[in-house]
Amino acid sequence: MSSISGISGSLGGGSSVVSANGALGKQDFLNLLVSQLANQDPLNPMDNQQFASQLAQFSSLEQMTNIQSVLEQGLSGDQSLAGAMQGGLAAELIGRRVTVLDSRVSLEDGAATLRWECEGEPAAVDVTVTNELGVVVAEFTIDEPAGNRHDWDGRDSSGAQLPDGTYSIQLEARDAAGAELAARPLWQGLVDTVRFREGIPWLVGGGLEFSLGQVSEVSDDNLEPDTALNGND
Repeated sequence: MSSISGISGSLGGGSSVVSANGALGKQDFLNLLVSQLANQDPLNPMDNQQFASQLAQFSSLEQMTNIQSVLEQGLSGDQSLAGAMQGGLAAELIGRRVTVLDSRVSLEDGAATLRWECEGEPAAVDVTVTNELGVVVAEFTIDEPAGNRHDWDGRDSSGAQLPDGTYSIQLEARDAAGAELAARPLWQGLVDTVRFREGIPWLVGGGLEFSLGQVSEVSDDNLEPDTALNGND
């Protein structure tokens, strides 16, 4: 296509037939081909083989452009469908009890329940609590934890009562032999509502927001909390 590119900047009194952004689309290609035919030397016209080759290139370019357009439309449609399905699923969770993988905990009226899942039966769990600024405010050990939960009295390391609010916990669990066990903090509670931001649904419960991807378990509201965590009653 060197013969076409060579005339792109000089045809029609010096005006270019290529798009201003420098991209050669199918319309630009067609304009170049027509301009080449209009400006060819009558005594030395383009041979049939070269013309057929350029027409084949134009046809290929048009097909690729159409395929790209179809793919883009399909991707947009898939995203819209996925967003609608997620929104419908999130709405079904309103009023249901969910368990989500999240390290946040809400301290209300000076108390909070810490929950977690563990790969084994821990003999002790070390807990580090940080506030919303990331400052460590409490550190304590839970000996012989039962049911993968602990009722925290909301006191800091010096025994002073912490203000109500959102805190984060970090856990380190150990078995009876002192070996470390993988433990992940959980939040469990009722879904109060669903919020949408840019088409993405967010579950709201206990004043906190969670994504659908964080949900590990859903149960009926009439079940007592923690009954389904790792099968512990």
